[in-house]
Amino acid sequence: MKVTFTIQGKTDAFYHGNADQYPPDSIMRVKGLSEYTTHTERFTRLQDLSRENLGVKMRVGTCNAFRDRVELNQLIRSGKEPSYTLEPRRGYNLATFLFE
Repeated sequence: MKVTFTIQGKTDAFYHGNADQYPPDSIMRVKGLSEYTTHTERFTRLQDLSRENLGVKMRVGTCNAFRDRVELNQLIRSGKEPSYTLEPRRGYNLATFLFE
């Protein structure tokens, strides 16, 4: 099952974080995608952002159908770690997760 996230309008802090610029207790500190330890954490973060319409769009499977979302939910609950790639495109970045 392939899940893609289209990410638009995000700064480098979104991808790499800015922990070196602020103290640990600062509210201005941003945890970047590369700072998450597992691909599942990255997936959860992007999924949350896509629900809030914050420049991230999620597409499940090839046709984004309800049955694809049901299958994805079963794969997530199985506890298997997905593979992850982040590819720059013209005007946006494409994050791809592959659940097997």
